[in-house]
Amino acid sequence: MKEKEDRLQTIKELLEKKKREGNQLCWLRYNRHSTYNYDIENAEEDVTWMIYEIERLREESANYREFIDSLRLQMEGELGLKGGE
Repeated sequence: MKEKEDRLQTIKELLEKKKREGNQLCWLRYNRHSTYNYDIENAEEDVTWMIYEIERLREESANYREFIDSLRLQMEGELGLKGGE
């Protein structure tokens, strides 16, 4: 079975590679009044923030999962169910 790919890590690596190559990450927004019909804005700060938030939420989720598993085992133990300590 193929190991599950961490898409966030893949994106981070791709962004770093593109940055080293001199590429920029930009938002494009249609604007018919603009010279080329589009407004271009730097998106690096926004994407960096999104990656940070995803990593923070992953860590928070792991902490909650650990807490819930611990609580479940404690309750199973107190109730005499299988798997309890």
